[in-house]
Amino acid sequence: MSKNPYWRGIKRVAEKQRARGGKKYGSGTEDNPADICGKLTYIEENLIDVLMYCEWMKASAKDHELSIEKGIAAKILVDLEELSCK
Repeated sequence: MSKNPYWRGIKRVAEKQRARGGKKYGSGTEDNPADICGKLTYIEENLIDVLMYCEWMKASAKDHELSIEKGIAAKILVDLEELSCK
């Protein structure tokens, strides 16, 4: 068992994502026949999604007048945990 305190949550999200991908595409990433350019495009698209979520969280922090010093990191972790449980 990993000593990383975040691994359990990461694993839970990964399992949900894999199940969702299996339903949507019929297979896992390892069975995707895309060429290298296609695979890089998938990565780019997902990185853009990550950047959008970062901007969303920054806007949320600003809207709630939170700062890193006042605990936004803890709030983000709680928000993400609540989202992953729904």
